[in-house]
Amino acid sequence: MSHDWIIGVLTDIEAYASENGLNKTFDAVPQLRLIVDKELGAIRQALRAVELAEEQPTFRVIQGGANLPD
Repeated sequence: MSHDWIIGVLTDIEAYASENGLNKTFDAVPQLRLIVDKELGAIRQALRAVELAEEQPTFRVIQGGANLPD
């Protein structure tokens, strides 16, 4: 699932705040963008770890004790 849409929302909030004199909101958006980038990076990293784990071959024990990939 892509969460990148939230960056567009922050851009819209920033533009709206600028156009309507919401200075504190405007000033807060860059920090929010950094927080979102950090959190999304953590989510992407966790998803990559799961994908890598799923790509690992599984092994089964056959008669004689040898391990072969499924």
